[in-house]
Amino acid sequence: MLARPPIWLFLLIFGFLLVTPAPPCYDFHMPFEDFAQTPERRTIVEDIKRTTSNPNYTLNPYQTFDNMDSDPQLDRIQAHDPASRSSLIDLLEDKAPANDAERLDHISDFCHTHTQRGEPANAVNSATLGHVNNIANLANRVRAATGETPEQARARIRQLVRISEPAQRLNSQKQSLGSAPLSPYQMWAFQDEEHAVPFETFPDSREATVVRLGLGHYDNTGDELVRWTHRLPSNINPFKPTAWDADASDVYWRPGGKTHPLRPGFGDGLSEVVHDPISARDFVTPAAPLEV
Repeated sequence: MLARPPIWLFLLIFGFLLVTPAPPCYDFHMPFEDFAQTPERRTIVEDIKRTTSNPNYTLNPYQTFDNMDSDPQLDRIQAHDPASRSSLIDLLEDKAPANDAERLDHISDFCHTHTQRGEPANAVNSATLGHVNNIANLANRVRAATGETPEQARARIRQLVRISEPAQRLNSQKQSLGSAPLSPYQMWAFQDEEHAVPFETFPDSREATVVRLGLGHYDNTGDELVRWTHRLPSNINPFKPTAWDADASDVYWRPGGKTHPLRPGFGDGLSEVVHDPISARDFVTPAAPLEV
């Protein structure tokens, strides 16, 4: 028969449990601002706030640090892989460099490439989607392997988007731009559920389109923009965006799956999704310039 442990051993263990701090326990709904007050989270959370509070673009009420606290998608993620605020910060912080500049780049890259974790938007799979992009960005993606410079690629795109006959323009773009992915990261797109063709009710005005879709990083800039429509190939699925799918330096979309105009008087929000990159071969209508 084993001897009973002395009472002092029980008291020692109990006392140790009383004075030993419990490991951090983070509430699923804890605000990001509260995370910033905990020493083990302060640096990474403050960096997230700095990165997502870029002062260089026009903000609407949903393009702020606070929308990470109001993102409805965070409460709907699959139970086996929750995208709660704490779990996502853990994921982001896991490989964060110690160097300040490198850590900010790490945050931006995380938001660029983060796997879509919102609800699947299955109804959008066969829908025609709309997209706006910068000619300079596209030029970097479709530069010919023969040594085409960025300036030459931009000139080629300008020529392609200004072909007057739409059918010829579409065929020329598909042939010239080919199967090159039009983004190095996941892409955003919107659906106008009341109209089969996105942009049907949009004017050709660059300003009106930027404001209508909430593209605040293009507001009051001289960036050359184009718009097109596309359908997703069978191997690409769309998802509702979360705060963690938004580009940290250029917020294209908002949490919850709806666009939000930059200013009043530009209509209601439109359904918005994120998806893997597509190519010009997925165009339904060709890329066309948005005139200033």
